[in-house]
Amino acid sequence: MENEGQTPEQEPIMPIMPILLPDDEPDKNRPKKGTLEADLRDLGRFLRTKGANILYCLSALSVAYGIVKVMGPILVAGDTLREGLACFFTLHGYEVALLLALIVIVRRKATDDAVSLLLIIALYLVGTAIAQGALADTDVRGSVYLGLLGIVLGAVKLGLLRKVVRIPLGAWSLAGLMVMVAVNYLEPAALGRFLTTAPSQEATRRTLWLWMWLALLAGAGLTVLASLRIKNVDHDKAGWSKSFLHTPLMAFVLVMIVLATSSVHQYSMSFTFTLERGLGDYAPALALVCLLLLEALWRAGKSSVAGDLVISCLPLGLILLAIHYKSVIDTGNFGIGLLVYPPAALAWMGLLLGWRNRYRRQKGTLVLMAVYGLGVVLTFGYSPERPYDLNYLACGGALVASLWVYGLLRRQPYACWTGVILLAAGLPFWPAFGEACKSQQVTLAGGMAGVLGLGTLIIYLIFTWWNKYLLYLGAVLLAVGVYDYLPVKFTSAYLIIIIAAVVIIGVLWLRAKNLWAGMIVLVALLAKSYLASKQLAYWRFVVLGFILLAAGTMISLFKPRNTVKDEESLSHDENINT
Repeated sequence: MENEGQTPEQEPIMPIMPILLPDDEPDKNRPKKGTLEADLRDLGRFLRTKGANILYCLSALSVAYGIVKVMGPILVAGDTLREGLACFFTLHGYEVALLLALIVIVRRKATDDAVSLLLIIALYLVGTAIAQGALADTDVRGSVYLGLLGIVLGAVKLGLLRKVVRIPLGAWSLAGLMVMVAVNYLEPAALGRFLTTAPSQEATRRTLWLWMWLALLAGAGLTVLASLRIKNVDHDKAGWSKSFLHTPLMAFVLVMIVLATSSVHQYSMSFTFTLERGLGDYAPALALVCLLLLEALWRAGKSSVAGDLVISCLPLGLILLAIHYKSVIDTGNFGIGLLVYPPAALAWMGLLLGWRNRYRRQKGTLVLMAVYGLGVVLTFGYSPERPYDLNYLACGGALVASLWVYGLLRRQPYACWTGVILLAAGLPFWPAFGEACKSQQVTLAGGMAGVLGLGTLIIYLIFTWWNKYLLYLGAVLLAVGVYDYLPVKFTSAYLIIIIAAVVIIGVLWLRAKNLWAGMIVLVALLAKSYLASKQLAYWRFVVLGFILLAAGTMISLFKPRNTVKDEESLSHDENINT
């Protein structure tokens, strides 16, 4: 036997390192799917392609976790800033190591891994400032020096990213990033100084905090302005065929990450320096992120009307969410607080987003500005003490008016009809409408049906080519409202309805050559008149005679003219001719 005398260790076994085998191995040598060898081979292929990215993330998390654990006892003990210098310089050293690793792998053309490293560098660019800010309240002078050092190192890192790594950062984007880096490193020292000199003046510190918010937004806005200077993009010649690391989109991603991380820094400083903060304070930052995202999508040729509208309305949704959770601080006094005060914030964000949409000649600008305008109307006069006292009725009226204006300008009857439906649905929430219905002994349902029916008829009179079935539906609803409105005794209300019915029938005939819709309303009038006529005894037949006479006259008036002469008239004409 060939295997006789062979020890178990010498028997052929399955390879335990399939990850070392090349990907271009012939199919006949590949293991079958579902076997352990095939699973190990797939794992090896995944580690070769994505393993570096995973290790980069684990490395960043490990360093961050270690620094947090080291700084924790320092913060609790209340030691000076000098005790945290080791952490500060360790983070900068780790950033330098990340940058060197990025340069090496870019030279090796491993651009997929380079993207992961660049994102981590962007996070740590502000993360180091967060570590410094956590200690700024203990040594303001030392924090200023470290802040200036951090700004210089940040400028060097951004310069290397632009020159060596070849990230397509324009002059404006680079300046905007430098502004954000400077704010992140100097703001903790400024707030620390206010805390030590005037610890009770929280309002002053919050004002400074908001001004720093504005500076961060201005820094991010420089990238948006730089992008808006580009009128047209030729994707075949814009460098999109290169790796993602070297595309113009990478600059937008970098700025968005720095702005998002700066927002986290702002949140952490509100704790460090005992500042009152709210969810609404972060809506302006979200607006800038949305602008950057919209410009990035436009530059990449991926814009769409629905997608742009959804992205543009995210800041509005955040403010409404903040109002719902009573997380709005400012009261609307003149000053920097207007940056985050709901009606003012919605006004400037709506104008900014609408102007950008209009500048790019994209559809949906009118809808976008109308939505933000409704938000301004809804929150106008907002008070944090009464967060739920909003202008619901005014907002609803403005919405109905906006739909009518849009429908009339764009010749869209369904937009007008949507406005009528919303008006009818919202009338029960209007106290004056309920009182009016009660005084006329009309039910709310009958009043809503009458308004919806009348509005539908008016729309059809404007757009005579509209759906006739909806016209008849409106006539039925108006008839329901008329029947509910008329009392069981003859009053002046009957005269009003008779005049209105005659006007409706006449206008429908003259405008659309349609009598049936008016007749439907007339049926409701006659049905209620019959019930009311019982009090007249036999006089009701006299009244009925006059009504029938009027109806016959109407039919004769609207009857087509007979163009064929009868025999008597023909013979009479012949005698005259002879």
